[in-house]
Amino acid sequence: MGRTSHRKGAGGARQHRNNGIANHTPSNAANHAANHAPSHAANHAPSHAPNHAPSHAPNHAPSHAPSRASNRASTRATNHAIDRISIDAINNLELRANAQRVLSIIHEARPDNTIITYSPKQKEFQAFCNRKQYHDNDTVTEDKLLLFLVEDVANRPLRGKSRRVDKDIP
Repeated sequence: MGRTSHRKGAGGARQHRNNGIANHTPSNAANHAANHAPSHAANHAPSHAPNHAPSHAPNHAPSHAPSRASNRASTRATNHAIDRISIDAINNLELRANAQRVLSIIHEARPDNTIITYSPKQKEFQAFCNRKQYHDNDTVTEDKLLLFLVEDVANRPLRGKSRRVDKDIP
């Protein structure tokens, strides 16, 4: 604790003076604030901080401190974002499940000759995707399919003779 000294003020009353270190109990703090209100704050303000407020103005929190209203707004925005993410996740799950059901129906209805004809071409596309190491494996996208056609299919010779192809094409 700091050193305290006593001096006699105007009218001979004894005044308590604390040399910069507070000895605050609830009753001492209230008495101290009542006795030294405006001048005490100005005398003990840090010298490196400018005192922009007039001495009679109450000491409010700094303007950069978030208010309760902005905290509530921020919390509402965060909750809304979390709700939006949850809704999007549920919707994406539902869309994906529906796509799987539709694909299953299509595959079950596909004729055997189509399965036999498509199988080697699908394996070739899967090998292309494995070679490229796509993060979504062999999921067919427009970009992947176009690259596959340009790199692996378009420049190779025809595998079989076609009656529609010109005789000059090898």
